[in-house]
This record gives sequence, C-alpha cells and structure tokens, in this order.
Amino acid sequence: MTIVEHLKKAKDELLTRGWYQGDYVNPVTGEVCIMGAVNAADQGAEPRCLDDDCDDTPIELLLHGLAVRHWCRDVAEFNDAKGRTPEEALAFLDEAIALAILQESHVQAVGALLG
Repeated sequence: MTIVEHLKKAKDELLTRGWYQGDYVNPVTGEVCIMGAVNAADQGAEPRCLDDDCDDTPIELLLHGLAVRHWCRDVAEFNDAKGRTPEEALAFLDEAIALAILQESHVQAVGALLG
C-alpha cells in the first residue's frame, strides 16, 4: 500500500468511526484520533501505536512534519489541542494526502530522469 492509499484509508477510518481526542481509540464508542485512524488503516484492526519506535516510518515522518508546520510538537498535540474540531482533523489528513501525492510525483520524476 502506498502512503497516499494508506492516508486515504485513514481518512475513511476517521469518517467511519468518528474523531476522538486523548487516546488512539475511545474504548466505548470506537472513535479514533488521527494516529489511531492511521494505525487502523494499516493494521485493519484496532487502532494503536505499533511500537515505541513508530516515529521513523515514512508516513510517521510525513505526519510529524505536517504537525510541526501547524506549530505542534507532534500529531498527538495537533489532534488533542483544545478547541480542535473533527473538520480540522480531516483537513489535516487531506493536507497529508496532498503532500504524499506531491512526494510520489517527485519520486517518479526523479526516477524518470535517472532512468
């Protein structure tokens, strides 16, 4: 699965389950935070962090960079910010999808040049 496909699946998870703050998943309702949706899209199971070192995968790096661009330390801080709305969480994923599409097109262009 490409990063773009993964992020699109994460957005679908967030839309289907609903958005949540404070943890990866609401144990009662099944709602998920942004990273809970990303992890559920990857695992096809319950959303959770894969391990303590999950910050170094390409998708994690992309999302972390995007969070920093929004003046947040990480995705959790962005997701859990006071006053944050579900619409902003979805917009964050839309922005991540757009960045991933741009990155993929750059990789393809460089590959064609080196070809």
